Amino acid sequence: MLTDARFKFALESLKKYMSTEVKSTFFFSPHILYHNLLVIYFGTDGDSEGTLRKVLNIPDDASKGVIQQFYFNGGVSQFCYILSSRVPNSYTCRIYSRLLINENRVLYIETMNLFSAGHQVKEINFDFFPDYTRTFINSSIKVITQGCIQDVMPRGTIDTKTDAILLNVIYCKGVLESGFEIDICEVTRKKRKTSFPLIKTFNIVFLDKIEQLGAYVVELPYKQKKISTYFVIPLNFLDPTETSTQKNSLNELMDRLTTEEGIQALQRVLDNGSMDRTTVLYPILDITLSLNMHKLLNAMGLQEYTASGSGTMNEFTCNGIKLGEAVHRVNIKMTKRTVCATAANVFYTKNSQTHKEIAADTNTFVPSICFIYDKVNRNILFCGVLMRD
Repeated sequence: MLTDARFKFALESLKKYMSTEVKSTFFFSPHILYHNLLVIYFGTDGDSEGTLRKVLNIPDDASKGVIQQFYFNGGVSQFCYILSSRVPNSYTCRIYSRLLINENRVLYIETMNLFSAGHQVKEINFDFFPDYTRTFINSSIKVITQGCIQDVMPRGTIDTKTDAILLNVIYCKGVLESGFEIDICEVTRKKRKTSFPLIKTFNIVFLDKIEQLGAYVVELPYKQKKISTYFVIPLNFLDPTETSTQKNSLNELMDRLTTEEGIQALQRVLDNGSMDRTTVLYPILDITLSLNMHKLLNAMGLQEYTASGSGTMNEFTCNGIKLGEAVHRVNIKMTKRTVCATAANVFYTKNSQTHKEIAADTNTFVPSICFIYDKVNRNILFCGVLMRD
């Protein structure tokens, strides 16, 4: 029911984050962010409900009750699932979700029923050993992401005043269809020369030129071709006579991707894959970053769920649940044989503690918009922008 809405949300949220004057490479998982916001939507009322409904692209003819019934009757499996191959060393994708609510909020039985299929909701006594809950969350994230993401919740972020913690974690790893070789590319830019490792393919990468999008689409399929990494590159980036700036070209490409025609064209390419084989260079990546959730939520019109707001969920408990803080940690590793992408997204009750922002430290030969796409569920698991410094 929400497949198309989730796909559109991924592109819109990517565009909104690009509009916040971001100047460096970034990635995030729109899938787990969409799921967390959907859960918050279930718990809100009034104006907040209407705003989230619009952000989540929920169809006009579907009431909240209809969406909740869909979620209860198996729709949760569109958001929390395990996708893996019987062929060893191929691909795997695991998605985990939990909603921890302070027991003094007094949980409604309807809330327990709504989340019963995924065993997602749990009452917690935060008055005793709140740091134990923090350790549990960090340990869960570490285990699910195979150690790629650690210590998301620093000491002090959970205390006796915590109302709720909404957690979503994704781990996706795939072995690429064929082997690659490492090349060192030396690029001269103005007054300085930069060297960084790139991966050179053996004519097994697939490329399409999509005139409708004004872009080349490069596909790196995983074994079994159920999940792929895509790089969408503006046509003018490969034209030596073109003088458009990196930022303008990427923003213009994003504008094309978020039109109705662009969304349909991109979805066709992601579903069907690219056709023509070619040889390209792309960077080795090992990125860990914290997305600036305040910027993204503000751009979405969801300021009340940041530190400056007072987002409240009144529909889950007898006593309302306050949020007000969010963190989104991402790790992307791209080698000559595998791509491993992990992310954790947490919404929780705001207190005096703050998160340390982590910026990506990477470089790329050809700037592009990147997607990691699950073809089975027609789902953008990760998206981001590779920027040249």
